[in-house]
Amino acid sequence: MTATPHPVRSELVRVPPRGLAARAAIRQAAVDRPPGWTLSRTDEEPPAVAYLHVATAARWAWGLPRTTAEALAECAAVLTDNAFRHSLSPHATVTMAAADGRATVAVTDDGPARTFPPPSGYGHGLRYVEAHADEWGHHTTASGGTRVYASINLPRRA
Repeated sequence: MTATPHPVRSELVRVPPRGLAARAAIRQAAVDRPPGWTLSRTDEEPPAVAYLHVATAARWAWGLPRTTAEALAECAAVLTDNAFRHSLSPHATVTMAAADGRATVAVTDDGPARTFPPPSGYGHGLRYVEAHADEWGHHTTASGGTRVYASINLPRRA
């Protein structure tokens, strides 16, 4: 994996949870500094790297149920794939946040968008996002890139 973690956020990737105190510290770090990674178009399988990082952080840092973490990670993989497929950006940044009873993953590229249509047989990724996310959307960034996000409502804890 060649993802470049943001320097202040990298401990979420490097520190495996051990014991309740370590897990609580990692969870608090995820709340204080939501994780984010910059992926390059030249990385090997950027969507798979995004999936792995998001699934790991959601499951172990935030303690989300497996199905919720996997759905969030799959949304991250789809959005990462779309960032490289539909833009000319050499990089994409994947960020996560958990607040107000929902977990959100966002992928931001540097743009610009490609001006030609994608090959036939594509277009199923956003259908997955729409089916599994409780909310999703996109907007153009100030630099001319695109930010696409997906949010999943978190299950209530007993």
